[in-house]
Order: sequence, then C-alpha cells, then structure tokens
Amino acid sequence: MRRQLHELANVFTGVMIAAGLLSQAADREAIRQYAANICEDSARGCVLVRELRMQLLTTVIGMEGCDEGGRSCGNTPGEDCRSNCGEV
Repeated sequence: MRRQLHELANVFTGVMIAAGLLSQAADREAIRQYAANICEDSARGCVLVRELRMQLLTTVIGMEGCDEGGRSCGNTPGEDCRSNCGEV
C-alpha cells in the first residue's frame, strides 16, 4: 500500500504541474480559473495521501511494537510509540 500511495502522490504532482502550465498559457480568465481549481484540488489530494501514509506508518509501527536503536521502549503492539520513543 505504501508504494501505491507514493504513486498516487506522483499522479497528483503531475496534474498540478500540468494545470499550472495550462494556467500560464491560458488566454481566457475562465480557463485560468479552471486550472487554478485543478491545482488547488490536486494539492488537497497530496495532503490526503500524506495523511494516509502517516496513518499507515503509525499503524504498522504500532503492530510491530516500538524499537528505537535496537532497544525496546516498553510499548506493547498497538500502543502509540511516540510516547516513549519520540517522534515517528
């Protein structure tokens, strides 16, 4: 799933770039506005992918237990590892 999220983020990035170029080349205000809307929505999509990726990583780390530098931090699988090990 991590790979698919990465690929989805790449798709949103491509859409944002294309919409930005369209906005610059457009000669009508309506088309520029449509392109701006596409850019904004693509940026929201990127944020959602980032949030899903963090949730996935947090879940995976929680299922495996927490380990920092080869040492167990005492959390059981499913607990929030950030409480004992610092930021994930």
